[in-house]
This record gives sequence, structure tokens and C-alpha cells, in this order.
Amino acid sequence: MQMGAVTYPDHEVSEYIINEFIPLRQPPDGKTADDFHLRWTPTLLVLDDQGSEHHRLVGFLRPEQFLPALMLMKAKTRFAHARFQEAAILFDQILKEHSGSFSAPEAVYLGAVSHYRLEKDAGILKAAQQEITKRYPDSEWSMRMWPYSLL
Repeated sequence: MQMGAVTYPDHEVSEYIINEFIPLRQPPDGKTADDFHLRWTPTLLVLDDQGSEHHRLVGFLRPEQFLPALMLMKAKTRFAHARFQEAAILFDQILKEHSGSFSAPEAVYLGAVSHYRLEKDAGILKAAQQEITKRYPDSEWSMRMWPYSLL
């Protein structure tokens, strides 16, 4: 209910969804819900053209958090298909435009991995580890990047 009343009507959110995704709304019960193991609403899934799930978001987010989450979902799909240049651009955009969002720490992590995959420079991983430790020290992604401090 709240997503439909607050988040989806937001102009930036609705434009991003329309321009970047093929939205499909399903009731929270029935075969589709069972097929995708939907147990709570809202649940947003991002699938690729083969039907593979690349991101799942459960629960309400306000527009200022939902928009970067959508961007992260799109970037993660590109990342999963080894389209690292496109993914890196999207991860960088999240950090530039939404650095205070819940999605930002994961964007630092996956953005660094994307850049590393393109440039094969381990210094990128070490620099990202230092950045994430400074900007998002309590995030799980800071912990996940800890090994790169040893480079």
C-alpha cells in the first residue's frame, strides 16, 4: 500500500521504472507468487530476459532510497552478465548522486570489482577498501572488502 501511495507515484521513481525496466505487477498470492517464493509485500524482483533473478528487494522504501536501489538492481544485472563497463558506470552514478543511500556501500564494492575486471589493477580494490572504510565503516560491505586492505 505505502509503495503505491508514496514511492511509485514519485516522478523520478516512476520515470526510472518506465525507462529502465519492464514492470509487471503480480498479486501476492497464486502461482506466480509460489513460483518466485514471494512471502511478503512489497517484494520487487529484477529478472533478466532469461528469467534469472538478479536482485530481490523486500519491504517499503521511500523514494530517496528506492531510486538508488533501482539503479543498483540494474547495475547488478549488467554485472552478472559480465557487462562490466555498463555496470561500473551505473555503480559510479549511484555514488555520485546517492552517496548517502543504503545502496551506496554495495555500489562501492561492486563498482570496484567492475573496474578491476576491466583494468586488472589490484590498486583499485585497495583504494575502494579504504574509501568504504572511511565513508561506510559500519556497513557489511566494509567487512567484505577488508581482505583488500592486505594488498
